[in-house]
Amino acid sequence: MKTLFNRWITKTEPVTFHAQPLHTQEQPHELEQQLDRVRQQEHYQDLLKLLRYDPQLRALIREVVHSDQPEPVVTPRQTTPVVETGKPEPRQFDSLRQSLVLELTFLQAVNRHSAIKQRWLNDAGDDEGQQLVQLLARAAQWDEVLQLWDLLAQQCKERQRSASTDELLILDSALAVHNRIWQGRQALLQTADTICFDYEIHERVDLKGERVVEQCLPGLVNAAGKLQRKCLVKTR
Repeated sequence: MKTLFNRWITKTEPVTFHAQPLHTQEQPHELEQQLDRVRQQEHYQDLLKLLRYDPQLRALIREVVHSDQPEPVVTPRQTTPVVETGKPEPRQFDSLRQSLVLELTFLQAVNRHSAIKQRWLNDAGDDEGQQLVQLLARAAQWDEVLQLWDLLAQQCKERQRSASTDELLILDSALAVHNRIWQGRQALLQTADTICFDYEIHERVDLKGERVVEQCLPGLVNAAGKLQRKCLVKTR
C-alpha cells in the first residue's frame, strides 16, 4: 500500500485548485472539471484503495481532520448559592444562651451531681437542649421539688454534713422554676432562725443536742404558706 501511494505521488500531475469567491456562479463547474482531471490520473484507483485500507493513512487523515476543529469552549457553570434555613443566627444563639444563663447554670450543677442527674435527666441523653427541657419540666412540679429535698437530706444525714454549694444552688433553682407557675404567691425556703432546737421547724441530722450549731439544708414552705419540709440542722 505504501508503494502504491509513493508511486501515485511521484507520477501524478499536480492539480492546482484556484480559490474563487463563494458568490461566483462559475465555481461549481470549474471545481468539477478539476476533480475529473484527478480521477483520470493513472493511479487514482490505487489512491482509493489506500484511503480505504491503509490504517496509517486513515489515522493521519483523522488526525488532520480533528486538528482543524476548534476546541470546545467550556463555560463556567453558574451555581446557585445554598441558603441554610432552620438554623439560628450566631447572634441569636448567643442572645438565647444569655437569656437562659440561670437555667443553664442550674443544668450544669445537676449534671455534676450523679444522684440528681440519674433521677431527673436519665431519659434526656446528652443533648443540652433536651436535658434543659426535661429539667425544667421536672422542677416545675412541687412533688419533684419535695423529692429533691428528701434526696439531699438523706445524703446530708448519711454523711453527717451540710449541703454543698451545688446542692443548694440546685434546690434554690428548682424552687425558682416552680414559682413561675404561681401568680401572687410563692413557695419559699425556710431557714433556721433560732439557736434553740424547735421540733416544729427543725429536723436534726443526728439525735443529740438541743442547741443549733449549723444549718445543713433549708426547709420548704409551699405556695400556700405551709411548712412541708423542716430545716435540717446540726445540734450539740
